[in-house]
Amino acid sequence: MKLDITKQEYVTLLEIFEIADWILHAHRTDLPADRKKHRDLRKKILRMASDFGCERLVEHVGGREGYSPTKQFEETSPWMDFVREHLDDSFWEDAIDRLARRDLIREIGEDAYLAMDGFERLERIMRCEEKYAEEFEKHGVDRMDIVTEPPDARWG
Repeated sequence: MKLDITKQEYVTLLEIFEIADWILHAHRTDLPADRKKHRDLRKKILRMASDFGCERLVEHVGGREGYSPTKQFEETSPWMDFVREHLDDSFWEDAIDRLARRDLIREIGEDAYLAMDGFERLERIMRCEEKYAEEFEKHGVDRMDIVTEPPDARWG
């Protein structure tokens, strides 16, 4: 089967592969075996740049398999803006969720939290999340501090 795509669709595909590659590998110093197939497919797509007249977007960087997006691609493509947006949204959502769960566990104890009906737990967490969502919306992390003293006795 052949994939029939336009030059612009190829550029979009490059962007998608860079987003995926960032998510899969940006935080790693190794290449786990279960991610090799993703990296190999990315390389295959990068090698096809000349087939679409996109040589200025992909360069050969050494070795038979060594292909990488060029500086021009990095500077003109919005893919990293998409990654940053995702990271920013994920940070706030994750912080709100983790803080709300922590507060609920502190309030009722871990055993009660684990024994709680799933719907009730979700409802209670969502109530806790509201205060953090409002706080972060108004102040970001400006009023967030890390306490380095021993925890309060009520926190365990």
